[in-house]
Amino acid sequence: MRKLGVLCFGLLALAGGVNAATLPKAWLDKPLAQIRQQAENHDAGAQAALGAMYKDGVKVAQDREQALLWLRKAAEQGEAGAQVDLADLYAADGGEAAQEAAAELYRKAFATLLKAAERGEAERQHDLGFMYLNGLGVEQNDAEAARWFRKAAQQGLVDAEVSLGWMYEGGRGVEQDHAQAVAWYRKGADRGYDLAQTNLGWMYANGLGVPADAAKAVELYRLAAVQGLARAQTNLGWMYLQGLGVGADPVEAYAWFAVAKVNGSHTAPGNLDLAETKLSGARLAAARKRGEQYIARYSK
Repeated sequence: MRKLGVLCFGLLALAGGVNAATLPKAWLDKPLAQIRQQAENHDAGAQAALGAMYKDGVKVAQDREQALLWLRKAAEQGEAGAQVDLADLYAADGGEAAQEAAAELYRKAFATLLKAAERGEAERQHDLGFMYLNGLGVEQNDAEAARWFRKAAQQGLVDAEVSLGWMYEGGRGVEQDHAQAVAWYRKGADRGYDLAQTNLGWMYANGLGVPADAAKAVELYRLAAVQGLARAQTNLGWMYLQGLGVGADPVEAYAWFAVAKVNGSHTAPGNLDLAETKLSGARLAAARKRGEQYIARYSK
């Protein structure tokens, strides 16, 4: 969901949503033992990363108590990303005391981010935009969100380019402009960013800001799907199931839905059941085998 120090804010795109929380490659590429050692040596960034991993089940089994332990350590050191992740956990508890604690953490994170954003730090400008977008630690304000996303996007931050494109796609904080959305998504897609590729694929699939081109949508979905993005995998499976931009192939559709389900897609299970109704006998066995292969290759 964020890149507050170690995490990356990801927007719920109009095209259907994206992973709620993702660690940047710099952390994902590090051995877990190294991250843990840094965390035990009081490195706030490592503590925040380890807490986020436990919170979302990335590289480790999901464990709320371990998430709370490491996020609290990082939050106490003023790590804004940990403050927001910790606030998210408190907010999910539902109790009045937990809600108050969450609100205080969001306010602290916002104050930290504002100072860094005003210094011109692109990642913090993007994070600040997300805080405004969701009313975390500040009154919700789409126009302010778009303003900060633009500042970061103009510095070439790929997450901000996608976020600004999403604002243009939905007309949030800016006048709706699908051509502008396409332009911002394309910047990230050209650099191989899976979310940008998926959102741009959606625009082609639906003829928004560009002429409808299902084959181009399939191409873009595939580029993102092989990187492990669940929504792209689900979208690609749907194109195969319906024969849009590619020959109808329920076996291939089943395989993409299978890996999307493992990667956390909420719509993949229903689509998987739908694909299975179009298969039987040897073809269903082949689909399941291919699904296992895709899970081995393309799950995160």
